Amino acid sequence: MARMRSPCAMPATAYRRAYDHRMRDLVCEERAPGLFRDLGVPRSTAASWIRRGPRPVVSADILAMDGAELQAEVLALRRRIRFLLAVIRLAFLLVRLSGFRLDSHRVPDGQTKRSILAAIVSAQNAIPLAVALRVLRLAPARFHAWRSLADNCTRDDRERSCKRRRG
Repeated sequence: MARMRSPCAMPATAYRRAYDHRMRDLVCEERAPGLFRDLGVPRSTAASWIRRGPRPVVSADILAMDGAELQAEVLALRRRIRFLLAVIRLAFLLVRLSGFRLDSHRVPDGQTKRSILAAIVSAQNAIPLAVALRVLRLAPARFHAWRSLADNCTRDDRERSCKRRRG
């Protein structure tokens, strides 16, 4: 029979406290486990900080920049964006003029399909899947069919040559 706990009882599991990294660094530097005892840092915790040493701290270097450096970085990023947009516009123009469309051409080569799928997965870090498929003019149904068959078949022309597996 399970014991019932009263609503006021303390939880059975202990909780972990988080401390500012600067406190830890100072305790390690001074090698004084009682340094922040008045702030509620247990001596055992401070002793483990000293034993383990300071941790590397990851912070945004942008916070250390002054106004002039930030403005210079913004201008450089704007130039890069203009450059990349120009390259993208030229690539779109080239694709449109060539008349190539994934929704009206078969892609029988398995390696080509794999590279298209990899490019779409990579693009999903920056844009939604629907936008990537629209840019490539690839029907969502075809994309999902390729993706579902990617692991099930090793032949190049998977759409016609591989039998579907039943789950």
